[in-house]
This record gives sequence, structure tokens and C-alpha cells, in this order.
Amino acid sequence: MREWKQIREFKEILFEEYNGIAKITINRPRYRNAFTTKTTY
Repeated sequence: MREWKQIREFKEILFEEYNGIAKITINRPRYRNAFTTKTTY
């Protein structure tokens, strides 16, 4: 099982890393993960 480590904290994005690989996840399930201007900055 991989244990992803949070790299930086954002309000609408999960930014995690494992073994040199970054994973970016949009975290807005209430709005079906729709992008906003906050999401892209």
C-alpha cells in the first residue's frame, strides 16, 4: 500500500507525493470537482 505524503496545502486541491511521483487531485466533491478560478491558482 502506498502512503502518499501531502506536499503543500491548498483549499480545493490535494497535492501529494510518493517516491518522487506527484499526485494532484481536485477536491470539490460537493460540486462534482468543477474548476473555479481558485482551483487554477
